[in-house]
Parts: sequence; C-alpha cells; structure tokens
Amino acid sequence: MVGSGSDKIIQYEYEYVNCFSGYRFIERECRIGYNDKVTGLIRTAYFKGNPGHGQSGAVDFRYISKGAHMPASLVIKMKGEDDKHHGPYLASLLQGVLMENIDGAYAGCLHKTGIHPYSQYVEVAGGDILWHIHTLTGEAEEAMIGPMRDDSLTEVELKHRSEMLRIIEKTVTRWSYEDLIEGYYLGECSRNIPLRIITPMSFKTNGRYCIIPSSRLLFQSLMMRFDACSPDSRIFTEELLQEFESLTEISDYHLRSVRYSLESVRIPAFLGDMRIHVNGPQQMANAAWMLARFGEYSGAGIKTGIGMGALSIEDRFAGRKAGETPDGGKGYPAAGPQENRKEDLING
Repeated sequence: MVGSGSDKIIQYEYEYVNCFSGYRFIERECRIGYNDKVTGLIRTAYFKGNPGHGQSGAVDFRYISKGAHMPASLVIKMKGEDDKHHGPYLASLLQGVLMENIDGAYAGCLHKTGIHPYSQYVEVAGGDILWHIHTLTGEAEEAMIGPMRDDSLTEVELKHRSEMLRIIEKTVTRWSYEDLIEGYYLGECSRNIPLRIITPMSFKTNGRYCIIPSSRLLFQSLMMRFDACSPDSRIFTEELLQEFESLTEISDYHLRSVRYSLESVRIPAFLGDMRIHVNGPQQMANAAWMLARFGEYSGAGIKTGIGMGALSIEDRFAGRKAGETPDGGKGYPAAGPQENRKEDLING
C-alpha cells in the first residue's frame, strides 16, 4: 500500500470529529516513513450526516508521496505573421506540432489511453500567441514539456497554414501534491468559486454533446482526471459525486454558446464565466477549490488535448462594487499553491 516494503507508520498525527450544520466530519492522518524519516502520508477523510439528514460522502487521499510532482505548465509566447489571423483554434494545429516533437513511442501510448495526462490550449493577447501546455504527471512533463522547452526550439512551423511562429519566451510553472492538498483541501476556502471558461467547453453524455454546464458534469470530469493522473491518491466515489451535485450550485453565469471548429466538424460548446457556490461542510468547499485549481491544469470536458475545456479561477463578473469579492468580502484563500509555485523563465 505504501511506497516501500520497509515503510511503516511512524507517527499518528491526529483524529478529530468536526460538527458542521448537522454533519460529522472525521479526518485521520498517519505519517509514513522509515527510521523516523517521513516519506509520505496516508490521509483518510469523510463526512457523514446525522440521522435524518441522509448525507454522506468520502474524500480518501491514500498514499501521497512527499515531493511527488503533479501538474506542470509550459507557456510559450510566440509571434505570428502580421497578415494572418490567430485564435484559439490554432491549438488543434499545435497539437500536431507537439506530437512531432515528443518521443514516438510515448505519443503512441497517448493514443491508447482514455484520459490523457496533459491538456493544451491557445490564447491571443496583445498580438502575442500564448500556447499553454499542461502536464499532469512527472512522466508527461519529462516527455512533453522537456522537448518543447529546449533552447534549440526557437520557432514553430504550422504546415497547413504555411506559417512560422517565432518563439519569444517560455515560462515553466510547477505544483506538487502538497501544494494542492495543504493549500486548499486543508485550508479555509471561500464557498464561492469564480470560473472563467477560457476556451470552448463541452461534455458528452449518452452519446450527445451537452452545452449547458452542471456541477455534476464539471466535478465528475475533474475527479476522474485527478484520479487518472494521480498514482498515489484517489478522490472519486459515486457518493462524493452525488454530494457535489446536491451541495453545489451555479449561482451566477454569463455564458454563450459557441462552436469549436475541428477539421470538418464544428463541436457545440459554451464559453464565458460562471460562479459556483458550495453548501454543506467546509471540507466540501475545500475539496471543490482543490479540484478547481487542478482543473486549471487538466481542463474539463471533452477534447482538452486539442484546445477545448480550458478554465481558470478568475472573477470577471460585471456589476460588483470595487474591491468586493463574490462572497461579500471574505475573499479567496490567501495561502496555498499560488505562493509555492516554482517558475522558470526561458528567453527564446
């Protein structure tokens, strides 16, 4: 169960029961290691309603290796040719560039996996093309970000457009398991999560595209990606998904329907801003924030590997008073991964 046959429980950290609005929340943590050296931890947490409430759920982080890499991001700033139009749809072309630059065997493996350990999308700002490449495992970072950040790569060719994109700079950002879990799941997060849907997002259910967002579809996608790309931890249970569905709601939105062009197909999708409000125990809000932060790397919905489903935690709603936060002044968690991100700037 733990990382090494010699690992054993060397420290039992805590066990407590926290009552919140009729819920019992129980959390246990065991430090794992050898000869008093901590190598990881087992954390199990769950909440269960009092009789008559009918609410239950679980969040189980089983074995979390100390220092294990999780998401990483490479942002490549580029300049295109002045006489050509550039937009988010370039991501489908750049996905081909990405596959050309990584190891062929690894590219072949990606075609066989259900949920890919990466996402990528394009933004255009101030005449610059920003190509975001996000990886969700250490292996994917080495295989995909490694070749793309190489100093010898100074331009990108879009063969179908007969265009060369000149690379201006590259920025690498990394997080770890500890950043996400300690900064958010173990924090005191706001009950409001403002999401910006950066590129067209869509879900597919029962063989049909779903262009109306719901808490269930969003958190189901995020949890499945989290579990697929996190070798040491699991968060998804059907019970927890039901809790997200019943205890979260889209409280505000400013969305529009769009089509994402992919070769000869135009995929129905939506774009814009929405705010999710979390009810129930504080740990539900913390778990929702952790998954939303993870979603900034993984994306959500379908075809995140070719530019769809990119999101960020960003409040863009109009009509709020200056300085007012969506939750009436509480604001967002000050501590957490934002303070611990490691960034490297590579000039092209």
